[in-house]
Amino acid sequence: MNASILIVDDEHSICEALTFALRSTYSVTCCEDPQQVLSLLRKESFDVILLDLRLGAYSGMDILREIKSAGLNSAVVMMTAFGNERSSVEAMRLGAFDYLTKPLDLDELKIVLAKALEFMHISEQVDFLENALKEKNAGVKMVVEDPKTEQIMKMMERICDVDSTVLITGESGTGKEVVARKIHESGKRKDQRFVVINCAAIPENLLESELFGYKKGAFTGANADRKGKITLAEKGTLFLDEIGDMPLSLQAKILRVIQEKVVLPVGGQQETSVDVRLIAATNQDLQKKIAEGTFREDLYYRLNVIELRLPSLRERKGDILPLCSFFIEKYNAEMKKSVKGLSAQAQKVLLDYDYPGNVRQLENIIERAMILTNGDEIGVLALAEEVTRQTRPEKDEYLMQLLNGKTLKDVEKLMITGALKTNKDKAEAAQMLGISERTIWNKIKEYQIDS
Repeated sequence: MNASILIVDDEHSICEALTFALRSTYSVTCCEDPQQVLSLLRKESFDVILLDLRLGAYSGMDILREIKSAGLNSAVVMMTAFGNERSSVEAMRLGAFDYLTKPLDLDELKIVLAKALEFMHISEQVDFLENALKEKNAGVKMVVEDPKTEQIMKMMERICDVDSTVLITGESGTGKEVVARKIHESGKRKDQRFVVINCAAIPENLLESELFGYKKGAFTGANADRKGKITLAEKGTLFLDEIGDMPLSLQAKILRVIQEKVVLPVGGQQETSVDVRLIAATNQDLQKKIAEGTFREDLYYRLNVIELRLPSLRERKGDILPLCSFFIEKYNAEMKKSVKGLSAQAQKVLLDYDYPGNVRQLENIIERAMILTNGDEIGVLALAEEVTRQTRPEKDEYLMQLLNGKTLKDVEKLMITGALKTNKDKAEAAQMLGISERTIWNKIKEYQIDS
């Protein structure tokens, strides 16, 4: 997509000369009437504005002030045949990117334009990265042990360098965004942006402007032009999560983005071309939604050039314990703990669980267990009841099996030992067991428990 340049100069010959010199590289628009500049900027956005200091009875400085006060996101380069140090300092103070003296040196102009565009790109990148740092899943890490996951990885390696659209399907919590990020970071677009938009999380009336951007004045509150997520993903990857929840009214527009590689901002009159690799994800049955009339069949086939179906965690049991180790390491760092792993019994319980919430649920289970564990091993007592309940449908029967052949003293010692593994702090362990701190100290001494 060519960068856009607006030339504001009341001399027709200069506008023509600059247009001729720059049009092979940039998309160039001229405005010779200073009264029309702001109305033009309300309709179109430009990457760089070349603004003359003197425009007949008008001052370029006044226009510069209005551009900056309106919050328009363009780099302004001032031009003048009457250059002096004071005016150049004033222009820079008001927010101009640079200052050139007429007659313009074409080589110098091209260098300044390149620097201005680089500055705009870096500014956008900084804004993007600041937002990305707030995202929970900023870093991509895949745990691959189960053969089913290995097959997914092999497929990802084959598709990471192509531009075909990818549809990732699977239950909630299976790691669809992690897979999408991994595809992006392993491919030729890895040095560009990975932009995420959740179609289910944004209200329908705002989703279009989030995706396509908008022009100033397009609706109440649109005080300046704003680029949409599709344009921000230029040269990179756009990830449309929960695509099954996208309104029908927007599905046709996304189809046009895929087919024609163009976007039209809300309130805009002119389409601009984009170079974006699109990856979509859903936990819904899109074929069923097509039959119900809530999803376009033509969009489905455009998205489903390559399908990656992510198996649920209960289908890839071989990943459960490696994932546990990964999450323990993660929360050791965050919580400044030194938990080494899971007890044998805790491992068995976790392997037997079905995980309706998949990997996301497993991470929550481990995070909770890490909070409750002060020793070097996560035991069954630290696991959520939702996990232990499924592995022992008949709680009394499970307890009878666990305690078979043990005396009352054996059971008491077992309970105290387990509580101390979960909480090294004696007061907390006593509170967990419903006894006093003095009693727990007496029992530790009586049973010679290593605390």
